[in-house]
Amino acid sequence: MDKKRTIEIHLHTNYSCNLFCKHCYNNSGSCNKSKLPQEFVLDLIRKVCSRYNVEIHLEGGEIFLLPELLAAMNTLPDEILKCITITTNGTICLTDTEVLEMLSRIGALRVSVEGHTNEQQRAIRNTDLTPVLDNACFYKENNIPVWLRVTLHKNNYEAFVKETLPALNSESFENIQVYEFQNVGRGNDNHADFEIGASIGHFLKSLEENHSLLKGNIRMLFPENRISEILDKKDALLEKGYKVQVLEPRAGISIRADGQVYLCAWENDPEKCIMNICETGVDTFLERIETMDLMHQCSHCSAIGIVKKD
Repeated sequence: MDKKRTIEIHLHTNYSCNLFCKHCYNNSGSCNKSKLPQEFVLDLIRKVCSRYNVEIHLEGGEIFLLPELLAAMNTLPDEILKCITITTNGTICLTDTEVLEMLSRIGALRVSVEGHTNEQQRAIRNTDLTPVLDNACFYKENNIPVWLRVTLHKNNYEAFVKETLPALNSESFENIQVYEFQNVGRGNDNHADFEIGASIGHFLKSLEENHSLLKGNIRMLFPENRISEILDKKDALLEKGYKVQVLEPRAGISIRADGQVYLCAWENDPEKCIMNICETGVDTFLERIETMDLMHQCSHCSAIGIVKKD
């Protein structure tokens, strides 16, 4: 049997969102109410998993506004659910038994936060952090594999390693994923408030000096313009127990809630749309991507990672 091709799929189920975050890369929470039909989503997930070794990132908008879809996903087998990461803003606490059972079987539930204080959370999301962490704790208590997803930006950068990461660790969150802010979507409109600048030297130095404060599994991902500076510090980081890895381009697809398909999850230019899956249907979509070169890495994609693991 031929070896299955490996791909990564970002599947955006809906544009609707109960928040209007200043750095949202796909402008969720806007007037666009498009969403993919429930059976369409389930059919796509089943069929793509039968053809590929796949990593699926399932998100919105805010996907927790679609509890019926989440409950219906409980019919998917374990081998499919373990390939799925679901991202939520964490403001909605779903207690339905079917939803909780499904979430306990996925690869990861990523809860997005903006730092370790209510003030940091409100500045970007206009909502407090405390209830979000309470909801994340509830999911953890129900055996759901929770990761916190944090955006590193100008306003939380200075004390990020020394204060933010240890504070989140102290709240019993041992799995944390960090991405640098990217000027895409609404982030492009607000980039002056969030861009870190040409160097992340302060951040790298803080990683060295405060490595003993960090607990659990922390993954930090940066775009290609950070590769040189991070590699210059690689030996020092390795000495402190970090792992540094340059990431190879990956085959991937991003499917939006209106059916538009792109190679990159960060892409918003309609001229870069390669097809519309709602128009082609799932089977034709799969036939087309079978022969396409899906390898992609742009200035926004993660290109180098720093990992701290206990």
